Amino acid sequence: MKASSFFRNVGLFAAASTVSRVIAALSVLILTRLYDPSDFGMLSMVSSIAMVAGPLVTLRYAAAIPLPRTQLSARGLIALSFLLAAGCSLLFGIALFILFRTAVFSVAELSSPVVVLLVPLSVFLYAVQDIYGSVLVRERAFSVSAVASILHSLIGETFKIAFGLFGANGIGLVAGNQVGYVLATTFVVRQRWTLVVGLFDGLTIRNLRRVIRCYLQFPLYRVPSHALMSVSAQFPIFFTALRYDLALTGQLGLAISLIALPVQLLGRTISSVHYGEIATFGRKRPEEVHRLTIRLIGIMALIGIFPAAGLLAFGPAIFTIAFGRKWQLAGEFCSVLAPAVFFQVLQITSSNIFDLYSAQRTAFLLNIQRSILVIGTILLADFGGLAAVMVIQAYSVAVSLHYLISLMVAYRYSRGRRDKGP
Repeated sequence: MKASSFFRNVGLFAAASTVSRVIAALSVLILTRLYDPSDFGMLSMVSSIAMVAGPLVTLRYAAAIPLPRTQLSARGLIALSFLLAAGCSLLFGIALFILFRTAVFSVAELSSPVVVLLVPLSVFLYAVQDIYGSVLVRERAFSVSAVASILHSLIGETFKIAFGLFGANGIGLVAGNQVGYVLATTFVVRQRWTLVVGLFDGLTIRNLRRVIRCYLQFPLYRVPSHALMSVSAQFPIFFTALRYDLALTGQLGLAISLIALPVQLLGRTISSVHYGEIATFGRKRPEEVHRLTIRLIGIMALIGIFPAAGLLAFGPAIFTIAFGRKWQLAGEFCSVLAPAVFFQVLQITSSNIFDLYSAQRTAFLLNIQRSILVIGTILLADFGGLAAVMVIQAYSVAVSLHYLISLMVAYRYSRGRRDKGP
C-alpha cells in the first residue's frame, strides 16, 4: 500500500471513529435522563461479557481472515468463524442459563429469561462484527467499514433513546445496541453480497481441516492472550456487578465509557500513524524508531495532561452539571480513573513497538502481569474493607503501574535492546 493511500485510510478511520464517538457522547446527555444507573449497569455488564466472549467464540480464527493468499482458504476461515461463532454462542447461552438457574450469580436483574437470551445474542453479534471487520480489512473496503461504524452508532443510539421514551429499562439499552449491530451488519452484507452467496461453495471438510491446522497458532496463542487482556480490562465491571449492584455498576460503566473517549478518538488514530511510520523504518533503523517514539510520547503527554488534571480535580462537578445529581458517583469514579487514562494514552505506542520487533512473548507476559495486578489489587482492596470508590482508586493505581512498565519495556525495545521479557 502506498503511503498516501495508507494515510488516507487512517484519516478515514479517524473521521469515522470521531463521528461515532461524538454521536455516542451526545446521546449520553439524553440517555442519562431517560434511564437509571441500574439500567446502565445492565448495559455495562452485557457489553463487557460480549467484549470478552465475542472474539473468543471464533477461537480467534476471525483475526486470520486477512492472511490467506487464496480466496478458497479465506472463505474457509470465514465459514469456520461463522460456524464457531454460532455453535459456541449457543453453548455459552446454555451454560449461562444453567448458571443463573442454579443461583451461581447473585445479580437478580440479570436472571430474567429475556436478559439470559440477550447475552449470548450480544456475544454472537459482536463475533459477527469481528468477522466482517476482518473481511473488510482483507478486501481493503475501508470506506464500507467506516460507514458501518457510523451507522452502528447512529442507529443504536437512536433506538436506545426511542426505547427510553417508551419507558424501557436496561433491556432497552441492550436491545438498542443490538439493533445497531444488526443493521450495520446488514449494510455490510448488502455492500458485499458475495460474502454470503456462495460462501460454502467448494468448501469441504478437508478444506476446513486444512485451514484449522494452518492457522492453529491463533486459538493456541491469541485466545489466552485476548482472554487475559479483555478479562482484566472488564474485571472492574464484573466485580462491581457481582459484589455490589447494577446501579453502582452503571455509575462505573458511564465513567469508564466517557473517560475512554480520548483513547478511542486520539490514541488509536495516532497509534495507527505511528505504526505506519515505524514500519517504513523497519528493525534496521532503531534510532529513528526510538526518536519518533519519544517525540510522540512527549506530544501525547502535553495533550493528555490538561484534561486528566481537569477530571481529577472537577470530575464530580462536571458529571453533576452534565448529567444530573444522580450521576455524581460516576464523576467520582471518573476522577480517580483520570491518572490511569493519562498513562494509557502515553503507552498507546508500546504495542506497535512489540509488533515491529515480533516481541509477542513480551506482550503476552505483560498481559499476564496486568491480569495479576488488576485482579489482585481489586480483590485485596475489597478484602481490606475499602469503599467502592477507594477500590476503583486502587485499581487505577495498579493499571497505571502496568502502563508505566509497558512504556518502559517498549522504550527499551525502541533503543534496539532485545531482552527476554519485561
